[in-house]
Amino acid sequence: MKSTDSLNKFGTLIGASASSSDITTIPATQSTAGDGSASIALAFPPESFIARAAGGEPPNGKDMNGFLNLISAAIQPLQAGYLGPFDATFAAEIGGYPSGAIVSGSTVGVFWVSTADNNTTTPGDDGAAWQSLFNGYASQAWANLQYLRLSYSSTQTVTGPVAFDTSPTVPNATAAQNPVALGQLATLTPGRLLKVQRFNTAGTSTFTPTSGANFWRVHVQAGGGGGGSAAYNEGDSVSVAHAGGGGTYAMAEYTASDMASAIAAGITVTVGAGGARLVTSGAIDGLPGNNGEASSFGSLLTCPGGLGGNAGTWSNSGQWASANSIQSAAATGSGIVQQIRGGSPGASTSYAFSQAGLLSWPGGASAFGPGAPAVDGASGNVYDAINPGSGGSGVCLPQNSANAMPGGAGADGLVWVEEWILDESE
Repeated sequence: MKSTDSLNKFGTLIGASASSSDITTIPATQSTAGDGSASIALAFPPESFIARAAGGEPPNGKDMNGFLNLISAAIQPLQAGYLGPFDATFAAEIGGYPSGAIVSGSTVGVFWVSTADNNTTTPGDDGAAWQSLFNGYASQAWANLQYLRLSYSSTQTVTGPVAFDTSPTVPNATAAQNPVALGQLATLTPGRLLKVQRFNTAGTSTFTPTSGANFWRVHVQAGGGGGGSAAYNEGDSVSVAHAGGGGTYAMAEYTASDMASAIAAGITVTVGAGGARLVTSGAIDGLPGNNGEASSFGSLLTCPGGLGGNAGTWSNSGQWASANSIQSAAATGSGIVQQIRGGSPGASTSYAFSQAGLLSWPGGASAFGPGAPAVDGASGNVYDAINPGSGGSGVCLPQNSANAMPGGAGADGLVWVEEWILDESE
């Protein structure tokens, strides 16, 4: 047999539309002995198998319709998937239910399985030879006592220690929801990081605070300065321009009350661009590099950009392109915990002793790493800074360079904001 075979279900009982003159309700026993009528006990009686000429009675079509109607009435509930309830009278008639028989309980969804043959006991009674069809399976009531429900409005109690394989994510609970557990968490972990928002593209953006956060740690790095340009030179002269300096970095911390008015007004995040390469062409003197732009977090914190490198003049002797000894300006604002002011690269002077003795120092470092590498020799190479807020390289020009040449660009700044939820009682 295949699952696709027709099951020929009885949607209508056999003889359902037969008139009473064409169908008989089959009795348990023959109503009148020897009259040829059928019954459950005899089916078609012996006289229906004897020729009429010999005194027999022929089978009656009404009885046949009655049998077919009775059988289809018994089959139809099984085809509908219905398992009837326990029937004490039926159990007595058949000598008891066999082992493995299934009956339905008085409550929808409850089913009983007989655990013995000739079983006349009543399901659910003490000592009855029946067990739940779902014996050994987890019930909802049992599961409620063993597991925490993810969607449940009432307080759930955990007995005994709890171990997590990984760090759990805890919702914003209140003391009223679970005072004991929350109190323990507050002792062990007075705060947790909710989110980090990063802004690393030069320009302005809008900061939107994360719901639930009540403490912010803000990091602001300004753009780095660009290197100066080296002047054109004639004859045996050479020219060296100095590298750009790093921009100012600062970290500040703010509570919900510190941030309230700023959030209400809207917080604009500005990421300062690094000092761009100078545009140079032709026989022109050296120029100082472009300064890096300031980065800021609204009106709460501002960090000035790194200074551009000093210009390179041309000469055939001596030292040229003294470093810019002035640091980038200090950060301004409130809540400042730490700051690093950007300054000149690592030596005071870039120098040129001869055609073979050229050196421009590396770009100034920022809080995020060193600036562009140093430039030496007469290659005329320049390097843009990579690490956020660091300075671009200077430039060296050999003899007989008819065109001025710019130093490297400073790197853009960076702003990132840590958003925390802290126990405000701490």
